[in-house]
Amino acid sequence: MIASILLLLLSATNPDVSLLVDPGHTHSWREVSSDEEGKISVDEAYRGELKQNSTNYETILARANWDPGEENGGRYSVDLILAVDCEKQRIGVMQSQMKMPTTGQSVNSEYSPVVMDFSDVPLSKKDIALIQYACGTEPTP
Repeated sequence: MIASILLLLLSATNPDVSLLVDPGHTHSWREVSSDEEGKISVDEAYRGELKQNSTNYETILARANWDPGEENGGRYSVDLILAVDCEKQRIGVMQSQMKMPTTGQSVNSEYSPVVMDFSDVPLSKKDIALIQYACGTEPTP
């Protein structure tokens, strides 16, 4: 029990550790998209599945980092557990944790049922990178 509390405290103070996974989880972050708005990484050590309304989704842990400038609050970071529909090439958010730059606090949200409305229409380069990672194939237009 003491070890669990210590791991939780370490994850709360270590910005590389996501609070969306078990405290003992070891991340393996890999950048999949980067542009002037920021970057998106995926945790190669996290994979899962979600079954909702007789549809199976791949689940992945992603982290988005962006900096809109000091006048807009500084650097933001959000961790997302995403559900990916490989067949329909859509993405939905299961859980999110946004780290607020001004206070250092986290805002956590959980979405149930998952709505597959996170990806753009048409798919953005970031969406394509996330779908390709989750599904193992390049999305088709």
